[in-house]
Amino acid sequence: FSSGCIRSVAYSPDGATLAAGMIDGKVYLLRDLTLDPLSVLDLRTQWVSDLKWSPLGKFLAVATHDSFVDIYECDRGYKQVGS
Repeated sequence: FSSGCIRSVAYSPDGATLAAGMIDGKVYLLRDLTLDPLSVLDLRTQWVSDLKWSPLGKFLAVATHDSFVDIYECDRGYKQVGS
């Protein structure tokens, strides 16, 4: 990861995707076995303090140190659907 330290990690409910939140606010979405990148979420600049998947893995919530929680819809290419 070029952006430094990993601050938070979470596996999707099906175990196929690992989300890694960085200190620079980026979230890397990786394939579970190979760690190949699937996507990068780059909306915030403060460190990612927590990552939570919805129970069925349809949504990913990303909490950052600047008191934002962003919601991404996984089925739509990790499009932001709420904040």
